[in-house]
Amino acid sequence: MAERRLQWLPVVRWELARVLRRGDFIASVLLTPLLAIGFGGLPSLLLGAGKPVTLAVVRVEASGALSPERLPDTKVLRWTDPPGDVRDLEGLERMVREKRVAGAVALAADFADSGRATVLMRSSRPGWLEDARTALRAAARRQRAAGLGLDSTALARLDAPLRLRERVAAANGGSRDPGTARAERMVGIALVVLMMAVLFSTISYLMIGISGEKQARVTEVVVSAIRAESWMDGKILAFTLIGLLMALVWAGSLFILGGAFAFSLPLSVSAGNLLVDVAFAVLGLYFYNAMFAAVLATMQGIESSAKFQGYFFMLPMMPILFLVPMLRDPEVGWLVAVSQLPPFSPMLLPVRIALGAAQSWEIALGLALLALGGWWMRGVAGRIFRVGMLMYGKDPTLPEILRWMRAR
Repeated sequence: MAERRLQWLPVVRWELARVLRRGDFIASVLLTPLLAIGFGGLPSLLLGAGKPVTLAVVRVEASGALSPERLPDTKVLRWTDPPGDVRDLEGLERMVREKRVAGAVALAADFADSGRATVLMRSSRPGWLEDARTALRAAARRQRAAGLGLDSTALARLDAPLRLRERVAAANGGSRDPGTARAERMVGIALVVLMMAVLFSTISYLMIGISGEKQARVTEVVVSAIRAESWMDGKILAFTLIGLLMALVWAGSLFILGGAFAFSLPLSVSAGNLLVDVAFAVLGLYFYNAMFAAVLATMQGIESSAKFQGYFFMLPMMPILFLVPMLRDPEVGWLVAVSQLPPFSPMLLPVRIALGAAQSWEIALGLALLALGGWWMRGVAGRIFRVGMLMYGKDPTLPEILRWMRAR
């Protein structure tokens, strides 16, 4: 009897060995974090992020002559005077066209009152344009204040920042430091993104495995040697472990590459909340692997899936639709209810926890429902596999699949 109950264990070992030895799997796991960092940071490095942009600045007098103008440099902008051979706007434009500077700004003679200025650039809406607008607004403000008799000290007093003390009243009692709250929000959203990336990666390999077995017609041999339910249990558990391995590699790579690229990584995160987030991720990965294993067992091939089967593959994307309203008000009644449903709770409840809006009973209920949902789904997957993997010729209809789910 014990041997019969552990029939799924050889399946787990076989699936792990089969997938972990694939060259494309190893390459995708190792290259994905490098590509993510590359797409995020390489363009900035290639474009010289952090290096100030040099812009020429002058004032255009009423006569049309150019006179020097001084603006304070910033971290992203460096202002310079044009050379002596530049005497009008045409010369200034030629200077920009010849790439002697990144751009130029010509202030009107009454710039302080009218706010009029001409910005010369080589392309439409360059990256430094918004920084230049901010600097010009600040310059106009200083000049207008000086016209009203306000010196830099008086202007600094007007600009003195407010000393607001933030305090987050968490739904489960107590309060949290705003820095910790922001860090947990970042970690919660990052875990959701990581889980979705892992989920779609594991689904692709699960799809290749099940559809390949179906088309090779090896399932008749399989179900003669092992119970269909045990075969499916082994697949679901194996691909859940594979997904966790991918998550560990990618999360570890984030810390390593983050340190190498001097990214700011949140450290003030509650260990309890982090463990709960991981629990939701593990149970959610198991639930979705079971659901997609059941769906794939009903398909003759990837290209022949019926419309209703294709809708299941959109299900992991649906929580994204709820993220914006949840970030605005995570305590809305319908969002609280939706976040408890097993298809959505792995993504939505960690975000609500990070926002401090989930009470202890909601977390416990969400974990319980997700665990029960995963257990029920693996049973459904086993029953569908037992019938569906032996069906050839056409994809079943939805009523047929519902009958398979109730089969014993």
